[in-house]
Amino acid sequence: MAQFQYADGYFPVPAALPVKNTGLVAITEGTGLLLDSTNTISNTASVGVLAPTASGGVVGSMGVADSAIAVGGQGAAIVMGFKWMTASGTVTAGETVMLDDTTAKLGWVKTITGSGAEVFGKAYSTATNGNQVLIFVNPIGENA
Repeated sequence: MAQFQYADGYFPVPAALPVKNTGLVAITEGTGLLLDSTNTISNTASVGVLAPTASGGVVGSMGVADSAIAVGGQGAAIVMGFKWMTASGTVTAGETVMLDDTTAKLGWVKTITGSGAEVFGKAYSTATNGNQVLIFVNPIGENA
């Protein structure tokens, strides 16, 4: 299995999927992505993705941008694996996280509180608001 060097050791290379930004805004590296259900993958087109919008919800969380993706541009989404993302509020190692749809924090990760949230992954480090946190991306759907 392929690996990449990471601080004091090696981790498996994350699973990535080719994607197309079908939204109206450019997507920055490390932003959580939503599946664009009107632009699904086919044998001739990459799956469409969108950045979360303010108070638009995060249903359909599918991965994180591995690099910046211009509007209409092609890129890659990590759909399972480790990626540094930005914490919304304090995120503590071991906590389950979801994407944020708060203005100025779109596509960041925050701790899940309560039930019914869209699970995005698990934190492997601790960070305060606006700082980088290591996330194991594994968007598995609704938290019980």
